[in-house]
Amino acid sequence: MDRQTRRSLLLPLLVLLTTCKGEQPKVTHEQSAAGSTQAGCELAELSALGEALTQAEPSARVDLAWPGVREACRGLPAALASYFDAVYASKLDQAKAVRSDAPELRAVHEAVCPEFSAVGPAVAMVPPSSRARMLFEGCGLERYAVFELDELDPQSGGLMTWALHQWLLDQGLDAERARPLTRAIYGLEVHASAEIERVTGLRLPTMAGRALEAGPRIYLSASELRFGSERLMALDGGRIPPTELRNHELPALSERLGAVADGDQARAMVDDEPWAGRVLIVADRDTPYATLMDLMSTAGRVGYTRFAFVVRPSAGRLAQVGIAPPRSGPAAITIELSGAGLSLARASEGEAEAETHALDDLDAVAALAEAARADDPEARIATISATGEVTLEQLLAVIDAARGAGCDIDPGRCLLPEVVLMSSDGHSYGASVVLGGEAENPWAELEDEDPREAYGVRGIGLGGSRGRRGLR
Repeated sequence: MDRQTRRSLLLPLLVLLTTCKGEQPKVTHEQSAAGSTQAGCELAELSALGEALTQAEPSARVDLAWPGVREACRGLPAALASYFDAVYASKLDQAKAVRSDAPELRAVHEAVCPEFSAVGPAVAMVPPSSRARMLFEGCGLERYAVFELDELDPQSGGLMTWALHQWLLDQGLDAERARPLTRAIYGLEVHASAEIERVTGLRLPTMAGRALEAGPRIYLSASELRFGSERLMALDGGRIPPTELRNHELPALSERLGAVADGDQARAMVDDEPWAGRVLIVADRDTPYATLMDLMSTAGRVGYTRFAFVVRPSAGRLAQVGIAPPRSGPAAITIELSGAGLSLARASEGEAEAETHALDDLDAVAALAEAARADDPEARIATISATGEVTLEQLLAVIDAARGAGCDIDPGRCLLPEVVLMSSDGHSYGASVVLGGEAENPWAELEDEDPREAYGVRGIGLGGSRGRRGLR
């Protein structure tokens, strides 16, 4: 992103703030360089940026924060500038190299963490889910009053972010004004730790989820579909052009994803390990249901049976909502989503007329799931279908309500943890896609003891020849 584009993104928010509050006096490089041997920062610009970030939504904060800091601070330490430049440009290998090889970073890290010589190696040795806690407690980072520990992504300590925070304080920026900048920059560093590329304008759904797991990444913004860093096609409002589809398959994606699946399965066989068969979908919250179903249909044809939608529980965290093959059994409730609202019914009531509710009436969904579970403690399954215009965020909100709030955190809170997505109403052309037959269900013998990732997809046939190969 060039300088002019960055200014065009920041200008509307900054103009609003200066219009309401009056122009703040500029601080010269010399005046703002306390504690720095270089030019330092324009503190007034940083203050205005911080206020703008507090008014922006979480995904926008990640887009805006680093360009704003880069613009206001011409004297940034070279290692910090190179690292965050690479992260912002989604050059994650380059960012890793900077973090590993820049000798001047030791002094920066020790300014944040005097015990870094002991804490650093310890952080590298603990499981990923404990890294943030180890760094936060080992370095005494609570002293900055920027985050509570439970706000941090468990797998990302954010050491580079804390180093930048300390540097901003050294330039004379007061702690309260530095706080929103640091919180937003940390969200950017989380992308690097999770190896999730930042895509400008891609707004992740905001909801709770589980820790991210491994798998190839597919990116869906309003304007493009990407596989990893490769742009495959332009989209129109998140919709796939009909010319790119062949019976609900995306050949451009299928070819690339199939090659990855074959390689991963071969490695799993050599290592005598089961293949996870999971793909991570990094999709804009407004992605239409029809696009999602075509995407999962394509992935299913080359063997993938598990899908994880990346979500943002808070500005500083990334997580996933998983979809896995369903176990057999009757559905307790059925839910239909459309632009007109929700249609809810108890499956046990046969032809009884469904209740209609507003699309955002999640309490009604939860109440129906609670009633079904109260009547039958063994009930586990809800089926969901949707028309093509229903968005990813709307879909995930209904799934969350049916499964039970907090189900991803504590299985004891789950209501109907197995949610089966029906494709018949979701496809662009309104037809079911059957790739594998019901008579030979490749999921029939699959056991999944964790109810927190127990969704399923029916009607898109994720049981092609490759799919059967990767289930055991």
